[in-house]
Amino acid sequence: MMRIIFKKFGFGWVEFTVLAPPISYDILGSNCLCDCLSELLRAVICLHEGDEDVFIEFWEEPHSKFWHLRRDGQRLDIRRYFRKDSVPYDERTCLPDDVRFVDVIETDLANFTRSVHGLFACLLEKYGRQGYEVKWKPFPEMRWAQVQEICDEM
Repeated sequence: MMRIIFKKFGFGWVEFTVLAPPISYDILGSNCLCDCLSELLRAVICLHEGDEDVFIEFWEEPHSKFWHLRRDGQRLDIRRYFRKDSVPYDERTCLPDDVRFVDVIETDLANFTRSVHGLFACLLEKYGRQGYEVKWKPFPEMRWAQVQEICDEM
């Protein structure tokens, strides 16, 4: 079972832990080059709308990590890749050529959805929408509402 656990939130960065025994790792994302928090919500929405492949990039200057989420029915594989280049990569339909595969988490769509929802619920409980916006970017209100609706229907 996969869990995403909030750790720290600073001005322009966020840190959380991904637990999927035996795999465990920290993600430190910068908001200067991407909005990885909103991208997590986007991934949930896209997967529930039927997309089979979704990509997320987490900037950890001067490098980045990619998640390639691959859905097969309700099964979900989250493949993690490392990229040492510091140039933003905007293409969301494939991985760039200069990435290195790290590992894969096997989970299901419902578990991933609940994990992302739990991360945002924790952030909102601790900081509220205003605190989120002060430390990060405008709160992704529409995406959050969609994910809440998806969770209510599960």
